[in-house]
Amino acid sequence: DAAQTEARRADAVREFLTTMLSDAGPRAGRTRDLTVRDALDKAAAKLDAGSMKDDPEIEEAIRWSLASAYIALGNRAAASAAQFEWIVSFREKKFGPRTTEVADALYWWGSELNADGKRDRAESVTRELTGKYHIGADRLKAHGVSSLAPVGSNDTEDGKQKNRRVELVKQ
Repeated sequence: DAAQTEARRADAVREFLTTMLSDAGPRAGRTRDLTVRDALDKAAAKLDAGSMKDDPEIEEAIRWSLASAYIALGNRAAASAAQFEWIVSFREKKFGPRTTEVADALYWWGSELNADGKRDRAESVTRELTGKYHIGADRLKAHGVSSLAPVGSNDTEDGKQKNRRVELVKQ
């Protein structure tokens, strides 16, 4: 039944992630500190080598967890791309190429990449204000939110351009 399948999937993901983190400890014979990125890379390599090939649904859930962790570390474009490419490919094979399951994965991935661009624009303005104009960095916070607070329609180039903006908000 669905509840048992979901419970089995959650247990398998938990076990995989627990093993991933325990491999980073001193009991695993580590002579140096292992970063979270190192642990994620090692886990991704394990998946790429086929450690979960017999259970692709569980592998998909683990890859979602890895992609989320890479994103949380700020490694959206490179590291998470491999996970999302696998997820999209898996979903295309399982559900078909033009399905909501595939669209959901592509949308989520696109949203994350888009967030990077917004954040990069906001951070570049912050760097300019602190470097060139000597405004204290403690007085500034960079956020990318154009899709959450549009001032123009994204159906036209003019509207898109208006949404690529920087606003200074007095606190």
